Amino acid sequence: MANPIYARLQATAQRLIAKYGQVGTVKRMTPPDPVYGGEPVVTSYPARLVPMAYEARYIDGTVIQTGDMQIYISAVGLAIEPTVGDV
Repeated sequence: MANPIYARLQATAQRLIAKYGQVGTVKRMTPPDPVYGGEPVVTSYPARLVPMAYEARYIDGTVIQTGDMQIYISAVGLAIEPTVGDV
């Protein structure tokens, strides 16, 4: 049995992301065929995004710098699971 509080919070988050989130795309590049070559193929998937500033405790000045943003991607309606290398 699902926790009713979790289900209610999840529904609230989905509504807020749908209302205030930004429309964007997740781009995935498929490398060319190793035998036949060719150009890499870029496929775009529409997504709802929420840009957020990093908390000060995560800013180390090397990997994460002042002004960097983290992006939450809504999984609702997303055709793929984002992986390393997606833009």
